[in-house]
Amino acid sequence: MCPEGSKRLDRREQGCERKLGSLSLSVSYVQMILWLMLIAFCLFSFPDNATAQSEPQRLLQDAYAALRQGDIDRARLLFETITELYPLSPEAAEGWFRLGQIERADLFLDDAVACFQKAISHPYAYPRLVALAKLSIGFVGIQKFTAGRWKERDSNGKEQWKALEMGKAFWDVLEEARHLLEGIAREYSGQDVSVTAAAKLGVAKIWLLRQLPRLAERTYWEVIKKWGRGDPVLTGLARYGVAVAKAKQGNYEEAIQAFDAFIQNFRAGSALNGLLVLSEDWKLKARTWKAFLLVGTGQRGRALSELQLAEREGWEMAKQLKGDSLKLVRGWIAKVRMWQANLLDEADRPKEAERLLLETFAELGDTPEGQRALTMLWCLPERGR
Repeated sequence: MCPEGSKRLDRREQGCERKLGSLSLSVSYVQMILWLMLIAFCLFSFPDNATAQSEPQRLLQDAYAALRQGDIDRARLLFETITELYPLSPEAAEGWFRLGQIERADLFLDDAVACFQKAISHPYAYPRLVALAKLSIGFVGIQKFTAGRWKERDSNGKEQWKALEMGKAFWDVLEEARHLLEGIAREYSGQDVSVTAAAKLGVAKIWLLRQLPRLAERTYWEVIKKWGRGDPVLTGLARYGVAVAKAKQGNYEEAIQAFDAFIQNFRAGSALNGLLVLSEDWKLKARTWKAFLLVGTGQRGRALSELQLAEREGWEMAKQLKGDSLKLVRGWIAKVRMWQANLLDEADRPKEAERLLLETFAELGDTPEGQRALTMLWCLPERGR
């Protein structure tokens, strides 16, 4: 469970939402992360044994260029062209995989799985691509559970939302993903340690979602000690998971130390050709978690200092970023400022809290999180003033 400080802020925000009406859940953050993964992925290519570039290879390179330029529609068209005109080429297998990535980023999760399956079953798919497609199907299962809904197209091509039904089916999605990822870990344990580590990270995430943090922590440590060695992204994701698992077990002091270890060893990057991404905003998330834990142990002064440090680091990061990466960091800066305002208000420093929220809206109002600062300002308790 999160520390008490985060619970109070959550309750306050829930009260605000009741005052302002029902607010729909935004999926923009998830989509932004997935698009970053896709862009990172297109920077890498699979083996090419031909010296002269064939037509499918040329189309594939054109599709990569379109992705890097942000022209997703053109990239989709080119990948589809490869699969239709050259269905038995190795490039067609990669085309199906890339289409699956695009569908996943657009939240058409069932269509994404269908594309990944076609990549897996292709007779000339490269072994690493097959492994990544299998992992992607497992990750989609986790995404269905955490998002709770995704898009689908009806027989006429019309888009609509599909919700995950409560009850047995709700948990079956996670169990299917866990069995798949555990099977991948066994299959590749003697072949590819990175694939095994990624599968284990997925399994550990599922244990957290099932409220079994002790099993999650054990699995994360397995990644650190056995499978993720030498890869700062895989070990970084595992270190972050260890810290979260310790927090959810109520071991706040150990969790604080674990987050410190993550922050000290933090290195942004991607693994498995961009399938897993450790983006800059993870460092801010770690400091925010640490602040919540400090509140939970009664150290509100240290918590406020940690959030202020997170904000300063966030602004420094922002100077070096652009595009979706910049949007992610700016969103986290806004969140960090809101949590600072909450602590200031609880410390009977309402004027400072109000000023911080107004400045957040003025400077970061182009982000959903920055807009929420105005909502929080309206909902600040009077505290006798």
